[in-house]
Amino acid sequence: MAKTRAELIQENLEKDNEIKSLRQLVDTLSTQLKVMAEQLKHNNEEMSHLKATIRSLTDRITLLLQRKYGSSSERMKDTNPYQMSLFGDEPKPETVPEVSSEEAEGQAAPKAATKKKRTRNPLPKGAKEIKTVIGLPEEDQYCSKHPGVKLVEAGEVFVRTVVHYKPAELFIEHIYKKVYRCQKCAGENGFNLVNAKVPSALLPHSRLTASLAAHVLTQKFVMGLPFYRQVMDFSRMGYELESRDMSNWVMALDEYYFQYITDYLHKELLKTDVIHADETPFQVHREDGRKDTSESYLWMYGTGTFEEGHPIRMFSYCPGRSGDFAKEFLKGFKGTLITDQYAGYNKVEGVTHAGCLDHLRRQFVNAQKCAKDKKDAIASEAITKLGKLYAIEAELKGSSPEDRKKERQAKAKDIAEDFFEWLEKVRPGVAPKSKTGKAISYALNGKATYLAYLDNGKVCMTNSPAERAIRPIAVGRKNWLFCGSPRGARACASCYSIVETCRANGVDPRKYLNYILERMPQEGNLASSKILEKYMPWNEDIQKNCKV
Repeated sequence: MAKTRAELIQENLEKDNEIKSLRQLVDTLSTQLKVMAEQLKHNNEEMSHLKATIRSLTDRITLLLQRKYGSSSERMKDTNPYQMSLFGDEPKPETVPEVSSEEAEGQAAPKAATKKKRTRNPLPKGAKEIKTVIGLPEEDQYCSKHPGVKLVEAGEVFVRTVVHYKPAELFIEHIYKKVYRCQKCAGENGFNLVNAKVPSALLPHSRLTASLAAHVLTQKFVMGLPFYRQVMDFSRMGYELESRDMSNWVMALDEYYFQYITDYLHKELLKTDVIHADETPFQVHREDGRKDTSESYLWMYGTGTFEEGHPIRMFSYCPGRSGDFAKEFLKGFKGTLITDQYAGYNKVEGVTHAGCLDHLRRQFVNAQKCAKDKKDAIASEAITKLGKLYAIEAELKGSSPEDRKKERQAKAKDIAEDFFEWLEKVRPGVAPKSKTGKAISYALNGKATYLAYLDNGKVCMTNSPAERAIRPIAVGRKNWLFCGSPRGARACASCYSIVETCRANGVDPRKYLNYILERMPQEGNLASSKILEKYMPWNEDIQKNCKV
């Protein structure tokens, strides 16, 4: 039966509504699909971020375990395939390939390892020597076969050499001065008294002497022995002191004498062509406007390894790590500044900035340590390429600055530039947040500073002199932990400057301190450069009397 017009219209309307519903459903599903796609993309990004975070934290844990339990050396050695790893992550040893008899005949036999012959340590130089001859008691000096016949000496036989130790001792000196008078003046109803001239005391109204001060300073700033332990040592010797007594001595010595020496060292340092710089945390209490837990710093500045003048090591206490402190200290310096890529040094203007290749290499060594199979190909290749630069530098040991620059340009320049070009090529294929990726970024960000040493034969390729000079502070800090005041921190900086400059010049710090503290109190104007030059560690008289 044919449908009426009304029925057809109704049917078409229902189909249109159904199509609209389907289209709405499609739009809704499309919207949901887009939302899900966005959510999936977000989840993937978050997962990638979490994976990178996990990898970063895993690398940090690996490095911490390595520092605590592993070797501290950065030298990459071939590991023994049969030595088990502490953490169980070493690859299993491969089977040693067999060598045929024909191949074996053509190979030279390996030399047997010879054990180094052990020798005795030499006897102490300059020590007092005594000879002890041991004889028979009087009652035993008779022959056992012939009663009553006394034995006569037939000679001596050497038995052994031994070394004795005599503990340090204190002695008290009561100083008097003689007074003279003229008898003739006395007879004329007058007096003419003449007093003997007495050397000035080291510190006013103090019992401190040069020898005692030299001992206390050496124990603290050379041996890292805190004052409270020295107090215990003196107590056992019968001298009751307090830690604050020693602290006051050091601060007074700094104000009366050491500041003049360090100011002179500072002026001499700024005249040089190359300066190494580094900084280390140094906690100081009672700083104005700061908590006792705030972190201050000791900044170290030293002459270059290839500098023709005398070695200088300077320390400066600053209540922070801002580059403004380095800028202020180095005002007037126009040479090359070697640092470890800390951005604060960029505030030092008018200098040529040079980087430390030891720090650069360390980045790739750490990446190698964090690799799961311990064989990160890129990190290994980077270490190998850097090793070529170190090998060239080793060949130039003892060369003049001019020859060193010439050889670096001829041999090392192309290798160094190829190294950074290679890093640019491999960078896209390395995860940026991985240890290797961070090492590559670290290298490329400081490219200009790492290449700076090639253009100056006086510039060292590493900042090792600064790190060596700053190491005693890290050792001492573990013992005495902090300084009680900014005044004490400045005195510590002065003492470390003097001690480390002595070491760099081959001078015994104890002998040097005793030498200058015996003589400086008798000087007139300590601000005179002519007078201060006599008390520099490189002075001829000091080299003669205080040499190690």
